[in-house]
Amino acid sequence: YANGTTDSYYVNGYLSDYRITRGVARYQPTVPTANLAVTSGTVLLLPSGTGDHILRDASTNNFQITAVGDSRATNFTPYGTGWSVFFDGTGDYLNTPLNSITIGSGDFTIETWFYATTITGSERGIVGVGPYDAVGEPSKLSIRIIGSTAKLNAWVRGTGTWSNIQSTTTIALNTWYHVAFVRSGSSANNVRLYVNGILESSGSSTSSVTQDQLVIGRVYSASDIEYFAGSISNFRLVIGTAVYTANFVPPTAPLTAIANTSLLACHTNRFADGSANNLTITRNGDAAVRSFNPFNLTNIGTAGSMYFDGTGDYLNLPAGGMQASWTIELWWYPMSTGA
Repeated sequence: YANGTTDSYYVNGYLSDYRITRGVARYQPTVPTANLAVTSGTVLLLPSGTGDHILRDASTNNFQITAVGDSRATNFTPYGTGWSVFFDGTGDYLNTPLNSITIGSGDFTIETWFYATTITGSERGIVGVGPYDAVGEPSKLSIRIIGSTAKLNAWVRGTGTWSNIQSTTTIALNTWYHVAFVRSGSSANNVRLYVNGILESSGSSTSSVTQDQLVIGRVYSASDIEYFAGSISNFRLVIGTAVYTANFVPPTAPLTAIANTSLLACHTNRFADGSANNLTITRNGDAAVRSFNPFNLTNIGTAGSMYFDGTGDYLNLPAGGMQASWTIELWWYPMSTGA
């Protein structure tokens, strides 16, 4: 209730680790990186984390918590290191401020993990650098998926020789890929495109990319705006260093801000730049942070649930599998009740 009235205000989203303390003024100088705990003065704690998906008060008061409407506990938590940003393909993207990125004509490395959920029907832009003013001039630097071929296409253009190269790998849906677009030196074939650590294509470019804006999840083509559909994780731009100059093993852990890192994004539970530049990253559309990443896929299947929509869904075991003694138990989360 607000202002002494019966007006109610509801949140649309997630709340995690809700703690109330009495008699203690708490101040967190840094963002917490682990579950909140019962400390002095705690009168209520709704915890998160593995094993805490039951609605309960973890404080010594053990207050009964009642779910109203279809509010429910989930396994979505703000902690951990495995993150990505989901783009639905219809207006979602992230961008840095205008004129915040200057790549120049020297070495650079752009790398990221991506997981496409839609490819056909349109080109899908993973990253682009400029322009920010109007449709009609292509981005100066971009990585995108060509809808008709499901191949990766990368270009760098501007003053000087520019290059437009394409992968040999056909991108499959619902699969994590690591892509790296690298310029090393100024000799022939100094621009290289790697997919999952394998060199797939090369070209020559001395183009200078001047002050501009970097956009993740979208690029400009010559005729329209191309939006990515799916998840992008651990995006890193390094200016001045060719991180990869030969085939390599893709990273198996979240990326860090190595020397010359100008932007590190899509790697935490916030829209934040992890480089020393601390650039503002603006969310557009309904791009959303998710605890979905390419690094801990072995966890899939060890925690979760099966969803049934009530219209013909079920699982079955072979006949004769039950013996004389048995126990059946399960957790059940009903979405509707009735017949």
